[in-house]
Amino acid sequence: MADFNNIELREALREIKEDRKDDSIRNMAKILTSTSLLIPAIWDKEPKRGAGNQMEFETNTNFQFALATNQKGERYLVLFTSQYDYKHWDTEKLFKPLVLTFDQLQPLVSNVTDVLGVVIDPTDVNVTLSMEFIKQFKRNPGVNPGARQNVNIEKKQFKQGDQITLRPVEGREKLKNAIVEFCLKKEEIKAVYINERINPDNTTHWFLIVDMVPENPEVFQAIGKAAHPYDEGKQMEFLFANYNISKQIMENSKPIYVSEKKENAVS
Repeated sequence: MADFNNIELREALREIKEDRKDDSIRNMAKILTSTSLLIPAIWDKEPKRGAGNQMEFETNTNFQFALATNQKGERYLVLFTSQYDYKHWDTEKLFKPLVLTFDQLQPLVSNVTDVLGVVIDPTDVNVTLSMEFIKQFKRNPGVNPGARQNVNIEKKQFKQGDQITLRPVEGREKLKNAIVEFCLKKEEIKAVYINERINPDNTTHWFLIVDMVPENPEVFQAIGKAAHPYDEGKQMEFLFANYNISKQIMENSKPIYVSEKKENAVS
């Protein structure tokens, strides 16, 4: 524990702190998802020591994590890239340091409510990442560490006042063509719209609206697989066309695909 020091991740975070270019963010995300972080925590059941003196917690262990609140009252989970930075932060020793891989950490922090994201090394690089950014990296058994699953199927509950910041997708013809080629094979797909969604931390991902009858969520995964070679490593977020917010977006967007049947019906 005393030697924990994730220099590679800290330098990647420092780089995006200076300039949040997409390439820098992708590099940081690759390192983040294949490495470890220290999280200050309190738990109600002491773990056993397993192989290599590793702590093994019971499945019903309850954790409480350290939170930081900014001037706006927004709350973030606190993480560290080194034991050194953690010690200089928790001077009163209120927590215990817990070093976890990203795969171990993600499900724990994803279930914490009423937080906007995480803040890493608040006394040093002080980089915040949204919870949406953390949650987008899904793991499957047997997936190579650091390999990213590009399509996440999540039920979205939009409320009045929710803000979605989008911008048109310029160029990216190979990405669009891959989606169109897939849609041509699916008669139930009537139209597809694609925009780029801007997250609160200025990262971006693809935002697609699919108009299809009957609605089938499995098509989201299939579209993501077809587009994967050209998705630039970005997450894809999907909505069906029947949402009110989808209808508003479609009114101000141009579809990349419209089926012949729908075109004939409109004409």
